Amino acid sequence: MAIVYTLTDSKVSKEAKRFIRSDQGIAAVHTHRYAGFLGVLVDLPWRWFKPQTTDTARNAWRNGGVLSEGIIAGWQPVFEPVEELLRLAHEGDAPAQHTLQVLAGAALLADGILTRDRGSKLGEDGVFYRATPPILLSTWIDTRHGRLQAAQVIRDFRHESAGGSGTGRSVDVDYTYPLVDEKGVPVPSGQSHRVLIEGDLFDQASPQKSAEGRDDHEKARILRKGKPSREQLNEQRRFTILDMVGRAASAVRQLELEIVDFPSKLAEHPMGKRADWRLIRSKIGDLSESLITLIPPADPEPPLFDDDEESEGQQTMDDGSVEA
Repeated sequence: MAIVYTLTDSKVSKEAKRFIRSDQGIAAVHTHRYAGFLGVLVDLPWRWFKPQTTDTARNAWRNGGVLSEGIIAGWQPVFEPVEELLRLAHEGDAPAQHTLQVLAGAALLADGILTRDRGSKLGEDGVFYRATPPILLSTWIDTRHGRLQAAQVIRDFRHESAGGSGTGRSVDVDYTYPLVDEKGVPVPSGQSHRVLIEGDLFDQASPQKSAEGRDDHEKARILRKGKPSREQLNEQRRFTILDMVGRAASAVRQLELEIVDFPSKLAEHPMGKRADWRLIRSKIGDLSESLITLIPPADPEPPLFDDDEESEGQQTMDDGSVEA
């Protein structure tokens, strides 16, 4: 934290960037490039113990690391125990929130849980939208859930342990967080804690973006599977017909129940006017005639749709009529 605070001071960062430009022979040092150089210093103390996440951490630092706009604009670290730091952050204290962001962010980067922004990451660990590490961390800390998770990360960080949690990675360090709602009340899911993975950070930072991205990801997954065949579409159409006929039959039965109250309690007949009744009956007749033209060839196999309650005691004739 002291390194980040010192090297983000405006006078120090100006001199440091001048040195980097001279040493590297480049014209400008943008924030992401500066974060990459700074990250090597921040990450160095525990790198011996975490060799398998070195490349992941370095890439994430070069993608901005913890240097959000609030950090590079100048901030004052808060040297308090985690509980007090969390209390101040919940009350809206910006320095406390920035301190949480730097401490928890550095730990998440070190263990390879928070990674650089890249298109191929979408869908992994439940990440459904894109965000660079500093943008994600700042929006994450802005939420109550994010601050609770950040405090737990700070408590659990072990510089002498290797690895981090997440799909496809060695699970030598598991950051867990309590499953609670925005008011801190336990969520009734049967679990009290969950292992923190990258997708959780994205979900907590922006639930709306995550939900929209999840929908887009599912649509893309369906498209990748290819369009349904004509046979599959026809099967779906048959299901639709049965569903609509079933709803119509249910509506007719409900109308039948209403007849007992006509005309003493119900001023209008349940079916309306005689013309309304004729129109509906005509439409049903037209549908029945259309179905007769669609009779498949004789088939000894049982039907795909079997409704024992409706067909019990009845036999359907080839012309579409029903014999009791």
